[in-house]
Order: sequence, then structure tokens, then C-alpha cells
Amino acid sequence: MDTSRFKNIKSFNDIKLEKARLRYDMLVAENSLQENLEGVQRLVTMGAIASRVSTGVHFVQDVFQKVSGLFSWFRRKKSKGSE
Repeated sequence: MDTSRFKNIKSFNDIKLEKARLRYDMLVAENSLQENLEGVQRLVTMGAIASRVSTGVHFVQDVFQKVSGLFSWFRRKKSKGSE
């Protein structure tokens, strides 16, 4: 927090303005914290976890199919070469 703002306070009106600024800064910080907490909650919900697991399973299946296809391609090529 910038305390140099307090050095410029000279009147009761300056105090009111600074109080309003501080209240606004607190509301902005509170809103940011609330958004961050909601983001964390969305990451940890059961639906989000199930979605990530499902995506991971699909990725592993795709990799397995590609590796399997590569091995069968090599086997076909090897069996054609030995004939």
C-alpha cells in the first residue's frame, strides 16, 4: 500500500476522499479474491475432474491406436519383404 498518499492530507475533505479511495481499493481486492476463489472451485468440481480424466483417457487411447497402427504397418512390411 502506498502511504505517501497520506502525507498530502490537509483537510477533513481530503480524509473523506482518502477513505473513499481506500474503500474502493478494498472492494477491488475483494472482488479479485472472489474471482480467484471461484476459479479454484471450478477447477476442483467433480464435473471438471471427470472431464479432465475423460480427456486424458481419450488421449491415451489415441496414442495407443497410433502406436499399434505403426507396429502393424512394420509387421505387414516385414511379412511382405520375407515372401
